[in-house]
Amino acid sequence: MGTETAEIATSVATKAAEQDMTWLEFVASIVQSLVTIAWPAAVVLSVWMFRNEIRPLLPMFRLKHKDTEISFRLDEAERAAEQLPPSPSADTPETQAEQTKFERLAAISPRSALIEIRREIQDALAYTAGIRGLDAARKFGPRNMLRKLSEAGVITPTVFPLFDDIIAIGNIAAHDSSVDFTIEQALRYRELADRALAWLSTSSVSPQE
Repeated sequence: MGTETAEIATSVATKAAEQDMTWLEFVASIVQSLVTIAWPAAVVLSVWMFRNEIRPLLPMFRLKHKDTEISFRLDEAERAAEQLPPSPSADTPETQAEQTKFERLAAISPRSALIEIRREIQDALAYTAGIRGLDAARKFGPRNMLRKLSEAGVITPTVFPLFDDIIAIGNIAAHDSSVDFTIEQALRYRELADRALAWLSTSSVSPQE
């Protein structure tokens, strides 16, 4: 710090000589330069002094970050889904029963509902990889499987962000028990997954050029 202060004084003195500063301007310039250098050290010192008080708050900051990430990814996935053609209507008694079953599960445990959808997405990606001759890709987790299908041209750039966000949210649900999910988030997630699965089923039948 002493060396830095000396360097600042020398620099300011040179500047003062060049600009013909008054002695008040010279002192003010030194003070301003010292404040610029000192404030990062003051922040670090404050964090260290109050580390015991700050430490219990860190998990709260982490949870807030996760909540923000989930909301952001849901919003981004919905924007990506808007770029897809409308899904064909599948309003059958079977799908209605499945929807009711999902809603009951989401009401009891939104996390469990998300994990169930994550499994459906993973199974669908594995099935698509298999019928496209990408058996090696089926050994990977859902995100790496998605990348392999993208590299093979099966997953297009338009739909890739949708799958990526769905998988990311599902991974948080599966691997981070500290994050709470809401019924609304589970229902939004279900709708997004349905759009992605509908696109994938069409893609599986009609290979991409």
